[in-house]
Amino acid sequence: MPKNASEIPPNASPDKGITPFFCLLEDDNPITKVSVVTDRLLRENFNQNDVSLVIHVVTKAVKAIWANIGLG
Repeated sequence: MPKNASEIPPNASPDKGITPFFCLLEDDNPITKVSVVTDRLLRENFNQNDVSLVIHVVTKAVKAIWANIGLG
């Protein structure tokens, strides 16, 4: 999550009706692995500039508290 406006690219802006930007984590330090898998979208009549994006996140608790007891 950006701490100040200088951490966001100068021309970045959310699409219409999207406020604010969304962040998965406040801090990147807990991330232990990132991988990207690409494939072709096999669909007729689509705009080549469109993207179908699926984000899969696996979370692990770093400190055991009652609120995260099921995260194992």
